[in-house]
Amino acid sequence: MHIEGISPEDIVSLEIPTGEPIHYEYEGGAITRVR
Repeated sequence: MHIEGISPEDIVSLEIPTGEPIHYEYEGGAITRVR
């Protein structure tokens, strides 16, 4: 939730497709999503 900025209320309706990876990079103290 914290990384994506999603509220606790919205996380319950979040759909993550099966088999579709979600990639993040950590660099210089910052986490960013790689799309």
